[in-house]
Amino acid sequence: MSNRFPRRGLERGLLFAEMEEARSSDVDWRGGRINVYTHFASDEVLEVAKDAARMFFSENALGPAAFPSLKRFETEVVSWTLGLLNGGNAATGNITSGGTESIF
Repeated sequence: MSNRFPRRGLERGLLFAEMEEARSSDVDWRGGRINVYTHFASDEVLEVAKDAARMFFSENALGPAAFPSLKRFETEVVSWTLGLLNGGNAATGNITSGGTESIF
């Protein structure tokens, strides 16, 4: 492995072949035998999630004035979560990228 960027990028097919090879020893998360790093409900739910992620791939939730739709979605999800946890009127929350910062 080099610590320098390649002089040229890879053609799409080669890039994806390299990524497929790299993940060949990864856990098969669809099999339901791993519940820490990923959660698989069904192929239909997965496709909806992928389509939603693609729809907002280039937007940035750090800019609510530029992307009020993302602010709305965050507010709704936080509100639903507070409802699940019986949060009172003073309860608040925010969406994080995952990991330890997301423990509540």
